[in-house]
Amino acid sequence: MLTREQKSVYLVLLAYILGLLLTGIDLDWLNLSNGYGLLYLIILVFTTIIGVICQQINKQMPSLKWLIIAGMVIVSAHHHYQLRLPNILDSDISYELTNYENETVEITGKIITSPQVNRSEKRRFILAVESYQNQPKTGKIYVTAPLLPTQNLFPSTKIKIIGKLYQPSPSTSPGGFNFANFLARQGIFTGFTAQEVKLEKFGNAYQQSIFWLRQRIIQTHVRYLNIPDGLLVSGMVIGSRGVDLPAYLQDSFRDAGLSHVLAASGFHVSLLLGVILSLTDKFSPVVRFSIGISALLMYVTITGFSPSVMRAGLMGLAVLLGIILQRPSLVLPSLLLSAVILLLINPLWIWDIGFQFSFLATFGLIITLPSIISRLDFLPPTIANLIAVPLSATIWILPLQGYIFNRLSLYSVITNIIATPFVLIISLGGMITGFLGLFLPVISSALTLILFPFTWLLIHLVNIVNNLPFASLAIGNLSLIIILVIYTIYLLIWTFPFWQKRWMWLGLFSLTLVIFPLIYQKLSLVQITMMEGADIPVIVIQNQRHNYLINLPNKDFLNYTLKSFFSYQGINNLDLAINNDDQNSQIALNNLTQFINLKNQEKISANSIKLKNIDNSENIVQWELNQEKWLLLKEYQDMQTFPNNIDNLIISGENLTTENIQQIQPQNIITYQNINSKLAEQLANLSINLYSLSGGRALVWQPQKGFYYYDQES
Repeated sequence: MLTREQKSVYLVLLAYILGLLLTGIDLDWLNLSNGYGLLYLIILVFTTIIGVICQQINKQMPSLKWLIIAGMVIVSAHHHYQLRLPNILDSDISYELTNYENETVEITGKIITSPQVNRSEKRRFILAVESYQNQPKTGKIYVTAPLLPTQNLFPSTKIKIIGKLYQPSPSTSPGGFNFANFLARQGIFTGFTAQEVKLEKFGNAYQQSIFWLRQRIIQTHVRYLNIPDGLLVSGMVIGSRGVDLPAYLQDSFRDAGLSHVLAASGFHVSLLLGVILSLTDKFSPVVRFSIGISALLMYVTITGFSPSVMRAGLMGLAVLLGIILQRPSLVLPSLLLSAVILLLINPLWIWDIGFQFSFLATFGLIITLPSIISRLDFLPPTIANLIAVPLSATIWILPLQGYIFNRLSLYSVITNIIATPFVLIISLGGMITGFLGLFLPVISSALTLILFPFTWLLIHLVNIVNNLPFASLAIGNLSLIIILVIYTIYLLIWTFPFWQKRWMWLGLFSLTLVIFPLIYQKLSLVQITMMEGADIPVIVIQNQRHNYLINLPNKDFLNYTLKSFFSYQGINNLDLAINNDDQNSQIALNNLTQFINLKNQEKISANSIKLKNIDNSENIVQWELNQEKWLLLKEYQDMQTFPNNIDNLIISGENLTTENIQQIQPQNIITYQNINSKLAEQLANLSINLYSLSGGRALVWQPQKGFYYYDQES
């Protein structure tokens, strides 16, 4: 039982984290244009009231003084976050976008992140700008560059790049990735596409040593295991941030609910420290501490000081200090203290996904693992642990995973249980062979062959799981309120015996909170979403339980936009996909069926929608939805051949005149290429509403709302 003083300390630590979490809430309704004074006053008044109420209920609660201190800590944490947000200086490179966007320019600077291969087979990295067109400049840019000239580059290396600046794009479609916000949180407001990369000066010896160590470990694993098995072993040892894992391998592990396997995390630190402490059991506490802290520092350095690894490293340090002091470390306080220390160093890490997952998974292991093991006492201890460890961690990260990615891996729990022995063997074997490979590379590479059966089984397990029906289930856009309610239920089960006895009913209630909104949307939503494609728009029609896709986009659009849209909308099945009869469309179709169930490619008529191709060239598509008639022209046609009762016309803006649309007289025209202002004015005079997909903005239509543009900021 915690003393009153201990509760007070925990309250202050939690208050700091709560203050940082409040930065994620939209507070526009408070009208904070003149600062955060009103918000801070509300927080202090609220905590004071709570303090008075708590004192009346339970005298063992922290005193009013401590609750007021907690309120002040919440205010300080919120203010600390605002102060640490990146600012744009007058000399920042982003100011050159207005003058030199899409022009070839020259920039010199130092690499500050390890270059990694992206899905487009180019290397990406962040560059600290020193000069621009031979003029001093500051700021950071996100660079994509060709593979060959960036092959052996590492952080601190000075380079000169020649290419084009661009403005990072925000999310323009529902559920799309907001690239601009992602970079802005890192103080980056400019992108750069490099055509040439020239080495100016090699980086410092420290960064070069880390690069060499990583390459040596990767070479040790790949030499005889080859690709992808060798890269998988390296990725499971030093994390995907230091290893260029194939995109398909990362996707398959993520869809199977095993993405944490490819990220250096607390699991790896615990495994490393556990082995070291076991091997040094007969040594003195000072020797064990020295060996343990050296291993931790080396591992954290090689993996790149990610927040999740640093959190685990601090908790490992607490264990080592316990050995020196000859007293066991308190795990839950160590977790809380390590989180606060890291967030004091960088409060922006509160929104780092890796940090959030690491914290929740560890918290789940601490508080849920004992109760699960107690219910598995009929099994041998080893088997009970293999089941309980992934189960207790997965329970706590699933709600957050569903909220962030709008997608859940239905079989993730059982997959993690089956995969755990393979992950343990591969991770431990990879650490041992990687370390030996620094001194005996060829011999160590030969030893890695022992890991081949386990990597083969793990990869095939992932493929089998991903081929099961609804292996990766799109659940739609979950409300933050629902997620908070679910985690509140978790805490109630952990804290109060009354609710612990009713954990099954509470679990079913939590599941209902997720499933019911999805079912309601499926039964009620009628919506058409039009997105700008490479040549013609990509159109998704949602009519209650039926979903249709018109025009298959290219691979990049599928991966970066359409897949996210389907997850955001909770779409797992397509009744129909219309595409052209060519090789590119067939490739797109194959990619599409990898993450969604496609029922039909033929012309069908279902429910209240009548979708059909008018001619064999498939350049014209007409459909009817909620008594509104739509016509899509993929290529310019003589409109006099069409009926005059079309409500909504989707057409290219090229060669469009008022004369050639008067035959059908649509109420709305959606163009996917720009039209001149004179024509727009003429259409307005004819009472025809004009919408444009140019610029990448998604256009949405619903029967009740009509047309509106999707805006991530709204």
